[in-house]
Amino acid sequence: MTCFACVERQPRVYVVGGHDGSKALSSGEYFDVCEEEWKSLPPMKSAHSSAAGVVLACGTKLVVCGGVNEETESISSCECLDLGTHEWSEFAGLLAPRRSHCCVLYKGKPVVLGGCTVGDEPLSSCEVFNEATNQWEPLASMTTPRYDFGASIVEDMIYATGGRFDKDQSKELASIEVFDGTVWRLVRASLAEPRCTHACVCFGGQLIVLGDIFQELESYDPSTK
Repeated sequence: MTCFACVERQPRVYVVGGHDGSKALSSGEYFDVCEEEWKSLPPMKSAHSSAAGVVLACGTKLVVCGGVNEETESISSCECLDLGTHEWSEFAGLLAPRRSHCCVLYKGKPVVLGGCTVGDEPLSSCEVFNEATNQWEPLASMTTPRYDFGASIVEDMIYATGGRFDKDQSKELASIEVFDGTVWRLVRASLAEPRCTHACVCFGGQLIVLGDIFQELESYDPSTK
């Protein structure tokens, strides 16, 4: 299974959607850390490959955003999993269909970043979910269109790292940019090598980048900017 959404909600890790090599998936499962075993989830209402997911601030709901459907089309639809009952329901759709994007919880609100839309067009646009209106709204765009990238929150700022920015998937990025709540700007430090399809986490106040074809981890300390 590839191109799935993976979200941690202690003491569980949820994996939903993805691709099995022949078709997009609607299935999901979670790893129970206490019992040290994987358990099945009910399937989503539709397949989501190359999607992104995030646990809402309430801590009881997981939202899966966009991705690719069984017809290999970028989609805007979202679904919500109740982490208590494990029941799926519809969630407000994104403003733009997108796949291979990132989703983070920023200051209590889900934010989606970049990705590719219809026609494999790379995106720099971002969206934030407004709970009061139950709608996604535009957020400041990144400086660079990017998909298959990594993103994480460090010190109340969103960092976007690496990825791809062309339709034919031949050009990878080493650049890093940061969102301070108002605008995006490029960080002077770049990744040691261009990376894509990697992951980012915040650990000890540092941005950790791992995965892709590289075995080495990279770290960025915002205090040295």
